[in-house]
Amino acid sequence: MEGTKVRTRCVSVIAFMLLQAIFMSVITPASAQYFPPAPPEPIVMRETPILVSYTEPQKTITINVTQFDPEQVVKKITLTFKEPVLTVSLTIYHLKERPPEVPEPPDTPILYFTIRAHEALLKNVEKAVITFIVEREVVEEKGVDEKTITLNRFFEDEWEKLPT
Repeated sequence: MEGTKVRTRCVSVIAFMLLQAIFMSVITPASAQYFPPAPPEPIVMRETPILVSYTEPQKTITINVTQFDPEQVVKKITLTFKEPVLTVSLTIYHLKERPPEVPEPPDTPILYFTIRAHEALLKNVEKAVITFIVEREVVEEKGVDEKTITLNRFFEDEWEKLPT
C-alpha cells in the first residue's frame, strides 16, 4: 500500500539518542544548560523547536508535535514531571544518519532522532512517552519486520532498548 504509514509507539531500529557521555566533554559554558548539544548541521534532516507555556503549573503535559511540524517523525510527547512546570522548551532533530561519535546500534537502524532540552527540565522528568511513525516504505527499504521495531537510546556510552 503506497503512502500507508506504520504507526507505533516505539521503534529495534529507531535510534533515540541522549548523547550524554559522548558530548559532555565538548559542552561549552554557553551551551552547558542544554543537553545534548545540537547535532552537526549536515546530518539534521528536520529541526523542530517547541515552546509550550501554561498559566498553571503542570505535573503531566502532552505535546502534539504535529501542531509545530506536521512532517516530524515524532508525533506526540507526554512528559510527567517530579515537580510541576509552567514552561517546556525542547527541540526535536530527525537525523539523516548516526552522528560519527556514536557507535552503531546492535540492531539495524531505521532512523535516528534526538530530543534536546534544558538540563533542569530533563532532571525533572519522571516519565516520558514518545509517539512516532515510520513510513512503510522505509520499513520495506530496510527489510525490517514491522513487528520487531523497537526504540533504542544511546545513553551513558551504550545502546539501551527501551520498553515498548
